[in-house]
Formats: sequence, C-alpha cells, structure tokens
Amino acid sequence: MNNAGFTLIETMITVAIIGILAAIALPSYQRYLTRGAVVDGQACLVTLQQRAERFYTRRDRYPTTVGELFGDGEQLSQVCGERRDYEVRVNSSVACPAGPCLELEATPLTRRAEPGGSLYLRYDGRLPQARRLDRWIIKNESRVGWS
Repeated sequence: MNNAGFTLIETMITVAIIGILAAIALPSYQRYLTRGAVVDGQACLVTLQQRAERFYTRRDRYPTTVGELFGDGEQLSQVCGERRDYEVRVNSSVACPAGPCLELEATPLTRRAEPGGSLYLRYDGRLPQARRLDRWIIKNESRVGWS
C-alpha cells in the first residue's frame, strides 16, 4: 500500500522547527525595529537642532516650543517624517555654564522606540573638542551633547 502525505510525527517536527526559528528571529527583528526608531529619533533631533540654531541666529534666543521651528503651515511630520515614534519638546530654560543653550527631548510614543527611555540632545553652540565626535546616550534622564 502506497500512502501519500505526511505523518503526524513529520508534521510535529516541522512545527517544532518553525517555532524554534521564530523564537530566534523575532527578538532580532524587534531589535532591528528599535534601532531604526532610535536612528529616526536622532535624525529628527539633529534636524530640529539645526533649525533651532537658525532661529537663534535670526532672533538671538532659542525657541521655547517646537512649533516656533516650523514655517507657515509646516508640521513636525513634514520635517521628521510621517512615523510618529517620538514626541519632541524643547527645553530652552535649561541652565548652561557657557551662556544660552538648548535641550531637545524625544519621548517614545510606541513600544518600538523604547530602548531605554527618552533621547536628549543638549547643545550650547560650542564646538566639540578636537577629534571627538558627538555621542548619543540613550538612557532615562541622560543628557546628551558634545562629549
């Protein structure tokens, strides 16, 4: 007798293999999505920082709200993209030793964007020390700037 098809054991082994592969691949994919959301948040903060510097050049003060950084009819989604993984706010009243400065904060709105808390970018207009790059610290209540 020639039976065509799969036995129950073969099917169960296949399901087990697929389960193991999914258990390995899913966390990796979630980390990939998180990294993408963090990079988007960083890019948004850098773009807003550039706009804040132009604002400071024109008005001799930093903006007090994010809305001051946009032109007529322009919105955050047009500047930072349509994905809303972060809520961005400006803190221009932060104390800086070298004069006026600006702190931008991006707070996660989605689980995908939560590597450890908010993204901060603090900028006081000074150039970084020679041969050092700006470094992002992504932790709760971390302050980020030139380091």
